[in-house]
Amino acid sequence: MGRLSTFEDERHITIHSIAHQTNPNYETTEWLTVMSLKQDVYDKPLVVPKSIKQAVISKYGTDAAQDSTVKQVTNENKQFVDALQDHIGALPDSAIVHFSKTSQDAQLRLAAIQSLKNKTTDANKQTQLVARQFSYGFKRMVEQGILALRDEESDTYEKITHQGNLGIEILEIIRQESRQAKSRMKGVSQDFVVLRLQEQQRFQRVPKLRIIESIQQLNSTADIYSVDATHYAAV
Repeated sequence: MGRLSTFEDERHITIHSIAHQTNPNYETTEWLTVMSLKQDVYDKPLVVPKSIKQAVISKYGTDAAQDSTVKQVTNENKQFVDALQDHIGALPDSAIVHFSKTSQDAQLRLAAIQSLKNKTTDANKQTQLVARQFSYGFKRMVEQGILALRDEESDTYEKITHQGNLGIEILEIIRQESRQAKSRMKGVSQDFVVLRLQEQQRFQRVPKLRIIESIQQLNSTADIYSVDATHYAAV
């Protein structure tokens, strides 16, 4: 069990007990708490508290807190990330994306080098920075639900799109649930679809807004129909 708290104006999760529970009502409540923590804390960007930054500076000096290599990776380098996303976007729906192959693409490597803006003339360091640019770009796309990690060992990813896999999976969830009499009458809620979809590893990072947009596309193409503003049923 845990709770949200603050310390020195910073957000924390305080764990105050761990226990095995078999009461389904209690477990449901705890799962709702876990989901709330995920949305309110874990899905938020990490902000290093000022007190920790000051402690690092005091112990290691300003270079440790202002290292140009770290800044080079943590800054979004928007121009390169946009180029990488455009490259992935041009691939077929549900394409399998290989990190090694993508990172060797000549145009993308040129974009990565240009985004460094002559930060270094050292060839080895430049190679490292370019590799980090690609790693950062892939990480961003996974966080945004554009890509899903398919196999860690081979470093391959699956492209997530409405046409390729997202819409297909949503339609299957609504069809299965619509077979139940209660759901046929009231429809399947958007929140239920989001929850079921995000139980699957490849869709865990897909934002709720993208899922809802995919549901609406299925509705517009008459694959499903709306019972009310937030509930849908299979045709």
